Amino acid sequence: MALTHHLKSSGSPVRQFLYESSPRLRLAGSRGTVGRGVAAEFRFDELLAHDLVIPIPEGVKDKRLHAAPVGTAFGYRARMMLGDFVLEETVAMTGL
Repeated sequence: MALTHHLKSSGSPVRQFLYESSPRLRLAGSRGTVGRGVAAEFRFDELLAHDLVIPIPEGVKDKRLHAAPVGTAFGYRARMMLGDFVLEETVAMTGL
């Protein structure tokens, strides 16, 4: 399951892990003045301005197109930290 699906599901163990690790992160995803303020505190709006560790191929003009693979990698890592990650049950392994 993609990270975005976990974040949308209030019962997701991935979402609970992230929110318990950082209560402020929970507020950054909320609507309104508080959510915008905490997102600004984390400087989320500046993320697209930074250079990437792994360069984007020359033909790609929009960095946001690489959000899905980055989110997948983050999601896999978060699930590994939860202790119940089974590689054989991932979409990546199915693809291989």
